[in-house]
Amino acid sequence: MTSREASLQKYYSRALEIALLVTVIMAFAIVLALLIARYLGRPVLQLAHYARAVGQGENPQAPDIRTGGELRQLRDALRDTLARLTRREAQIHHTATHDEVTGLGNRSALMHTAKECFNAGERCSLIGLRVSDLSDLNDTLGLEFGDKVLMGLATRLRDELPDANLIARTGGGGDFLALIPEQSHETLEQRAQALHSKVESPLSIDNTPFSLRTTLITLQLPTDACNANELRRRVNLTFEQALQQGFAVTRYEPGQDENHLRELKLISDLHSAIRNGGLHMNYQPKLDSRTGQLLQVEALVRWIHPDLGFISPEEFIFLAEQSGQIHDLTDHILQQVADGARAWFRTGLDAGVAINLSAMDLTSPGLADRVASIFADWHHSMDRITLEVTESALMDDPIEAMATLNRLRELGVTLSVDDFGTGYSSLSQLRKLPVQELKIDKSFVLKLNTEPQDQLIVKSTIDMAHGLGLKVVAEGIENLEAWKLLQSWGCNLGQGFYLSRPVSADNLAQTAAAIAERQQELSKTPPERSP
Repeated sequence: MTSREASLQKYYSRALEIALLVTVIMAFAIVLALLIARYLGRPVLQLAHYARAVGQGENPQAPDIRTGGELRQLRDALRDTLARLTRREAQIHHTATHDEVTGLGNRSALMHTAKECFNAGERCSLIGLRVSDLSDLNDTLGLEFGDKVLMGLATRLRDELPDANLIARTGGGGDFLALIPEQSHETLEQRAQALHSKVESPLSIDNTPFSLRTTLITLQLPTDACNANELRRRVNLTFEQALQQGFAVTRYEPGQDENHLRELKLISDLHSAIRNGGLHMNYQPKLDSRTGQLLQVEALVRWIHPDLGFISPEEFIFLAEQSGQIHDLTDHILQQVADGARAWFRTGLDAGVAINLSAMDLTSPGLADRVASIFADWHHSMDRITLEVTESALMDDPIEAMATLNRLRELGVTLSVDDFGTGYSSLSQLRKLPVQELKIDKSFVLKLNTEPQDQLIVKSTIDMAHGLGLKVVAEGIENLEAWKLLQSWGCNLGQGFYLSRPVSADNLAQTAAAIAERQQELSKTPPERSP
């Protein structure tokens, strides 16, 4: 073997050794890399998945990291972040579904629970409670005291309704609603009555007994409301009906919703009727009891609705008061009467006019100015205008009523107390008011010819009113005997269907002529008859 071949053989042997060494090293490196990837890469991947799930709002199980202190610290940090997020989410959810003051559910929680019942086809009952004087309480004793009252009331509701699915305070006022398992109408009413008695018994607030005035309502679901919108609307409607009618406990009655929608339509259409001449005036004569002569007419507003027909004045005047349209309605009536009276005076009919005012008109500081403006070119004595106000309106706010009446009296108009005998005032109270006339309510006059007790009341009222210097008008005269009794007792003026029905302004002159033809009959006074 040559030296060259020997050298090559040594070279190839060394190269083979190196190649084997490199192969072993590479294999070792691969194995080591796989081990490192398994030891470090997998936990990192697990942490990546864990972090991604946390970021998506999920609540995953934290991975079991047994290697690497840094990786365990990262895992623990992510787990702590998730715990804080979970607690924060729970706080947000609690705030969104609970009342801050009482800790009860709120409107959102109630509607969510109700929707679940509706969607599941379940039946349940609802009891609602409204605190009547919460705003006055807060104004008088402060919000902090009011909150304590609400918390005490919430405790009573929890105690009295342990089976409730949810009790909620809906809104920032004094309305509470409770969803309970279905009850019969009788059982539900009994529970509502018992709850009313319990919540109106005095609460102890800061060692001070305090009583509340409350109104309770009941509904059956889904019979009375089958979705959240109906429930909200009918709860409010039932509360309003209960307050208007003075009921302490009442339940929703089918048809109330339709009546409410009708009222909304009338309120909307009344605005148009006032603006566009949809109302008209009728006039009912008032006769002098001594002579039978027509001395005055009472203006009566009428509304014939294009779709609903005749609308009772009691209904649309009440709606005008509730919707804030009463002052516009009163001004419209005053203007129509002023125009009509000027017209009949021009024809030679010498009759004054009486106009009814709403209780809310008496709280309007500008009423006297509006009356003065409308009758600015009256050209007749202002005492030919009589403004009638109800007895209850005078007593609701006597201070404001007195101020308004004094301003009206300064104009020279005659002031009359309408519907006397139906309220709680007395003649001694009326003596302090600047009124000149008293109108006996028709409920005492309609059966005057057959009811001795009514006769006694009417005669004594006439005598006492005359003793105070007041003229007396009787309405509701339905027959000749009642008219003659009133004449014999000295009643100054009378009106009623027996004397004349209300007529339009166009027929007033003809009616006056017909009354004149009956004047001898109507002025005839029989001997006095004691009641």
